[in-house]
Amino acid sequence: MKIRIAKAFNGYKVGQVFNWGDGMARVMIARGMVVPADEKPVERAVVEEPVERAVVNPPVKRRKGK
Repeated sequence: MKIRIAKAFNGYKVGQVFNWGDGMARVMIARGMVVPADEKPVERAVVEEPVERAVVNPPVKRRKGK
């Protein structure tokens, strides 16, 4: 089955066309990673928003006195 990569993964780039076995192609189509090559590629918008991250210092382990 001829497929086109819809989402980049494992070194494959979006838009590349391959001839894969039917079983593997169907699994990847179901996951949304690829589309059949006869279909037009799906354009996806990617929005990158700044991410705020909290930094939490772990508690300091103190040795017990003898």
